[in-house]
Amino acid sequence: MPKALQRTAGIMTTTPRPLTHRPEGAVDAEACSSARMPEGWRPSARPKPRLRRREASAYLDSEHGISCAPATLAKLACIGGGPAFHKAGRTPLYPREELDRWAKERLGRLVRNTSELSGL
Repeated sequence: MPKALQRTAGIMTTTPRPLTHRPEGAVDAEACSSARMPEGWRPSARPKPRLRRREASAYLDSEHGISCAPATLAKLACIGGGPAFHKAGRTPLYPREELDRWAKERLGRLVRNTSELSGL
């Protein structure tokens, strides 16, 4: 029986050994990925035009400082009052422009002190 195998309470277990060499037939991941893509190809640096709920929630927090959980966006999609979205099958997709518009609307106008809010 090899040293890597041990018997513990009647159960055969293996102890992990550090991989000191590349297994036969293994391919370098970097070489593999570059072989599949056309020469000069680079991933797009453009942001996605429409975001899923989890991404929309993170976007609102990072770009506008508005904490809004994905579950809250889902509820607002049902009862109204949330940002406009498209449906792609069953997946809601929020355009960035609509998230920005909704965040600006939700933030309200800029005031210098709280007494300016009493007139609203």
